Amino acid sequence: MDNLILTAAEFAKSEESIAFVTIVEVIGSVPQIPGAKMLVVDKGDRHLTFGTIGGGALEHIALEEALEAIREGEVRYYKKDLGKDLNMACGGKVTYLIEPLQKRKQLVICGAGHIGKAIYSMTRELDFRTVLIDSMEEYANEERFPGVESIITSFDEKVIEDALSLDDHSYIVIVSRDHTTDFRLARYFLKKEWKYLGLIASGTKAAKLRKELKQEGYEEEKISRMVSPIGIPIGGSSPGEIAVGIVAQLVEVMNHGK
Repeated sequence: MDNLILTAAEFAKSEESIAFVTIVEVIGSVPQIPGAKMLVVDKGDRHLTFGTIGGGALEHIALEEALEAIREGEVRYYKKDLGKDLNMACGGKVTYLIEPLQKRKQLVICGAGHIGKAIYSMTRELDFRTVLIDSMEEYANEERFPGVESIITSFDEKVIEDALSLDDHSYIVIVSRDHTTDFRLARYFLKKEWKYLGLIASGTKAAKLRKELKQEGYEEEKISRMVSPIGIPIGGSSPGEIAVGIVAQLVEVMNHGK
C-alpha cells in the first residue's frame, strides 16, 4: 500500500492525471478484500495501472470507469454483481470507489506587458501552473512574475513547440504587444489541444481573423471555440480592468465549461 501511495505521489508531481480504485465492501466470493487498491494513470494515448483489485473482467471494467472519471473529474461509486454483471465464476458482490486526482490546470500567458502581468497577479490564487511567453526578457522575468513556473523568452513557434506541452487542461491567453504576433500565435495554437484559447482584439479585427482562418482551412470547431474579443465585457479599458474580464472568463470556463 505504501509503495502504491509513493508511486501515485511521483506521478502527481509530474502533473499526470491519476485515479485510485478502492474496494470498499464485498459480499460472498470475490477476488479481493476491502481496502484493495488499484492506481490508474491516464497518459492520454495510453494508460498505466499499479496494484490490483482482483484482475479479470472486474479490473477491466473498473479501469475503463476510472479513465472516464479522470476525464470528467468526478468521484464515482459502483456496485457490481460479479456473476450477473460480469459473468465471473466467483459470483460475489463488490462495491468500489473511484477517486480521480487531476493534474493542475495550465495557464499560458502570451505577453508580459501590463495586461499579462495583471492576469498573472489575479490568477496566482487559482492553482494554475503558469507559463509565460514573451521575447522581451526585460519584461518576461521572475522579478516581474514571481513564482511563475516557466518562462519562454521567444515567440518563435519552434521554440514554443519544444518547450510547451498542451492538452485539454491548458488555458491560453494571447495578449502580446502587437496584433501581428497575436494572430500568428493564434494560428499556431489553433492546431493544438486546449481547453480555452482567448485572443485580445477588437470585434472588427476578430471577425477579419476568423474569416481568414476559414479561408485557410482551419477547423470550424476550433475557430468557433476561440474567444475573441477576449474576456467578459465589463466596460473598462485599463489593463487591470481588461485583466479582470479575462480572469472572470477563465473562472467561468473552469467552473462551467463554457
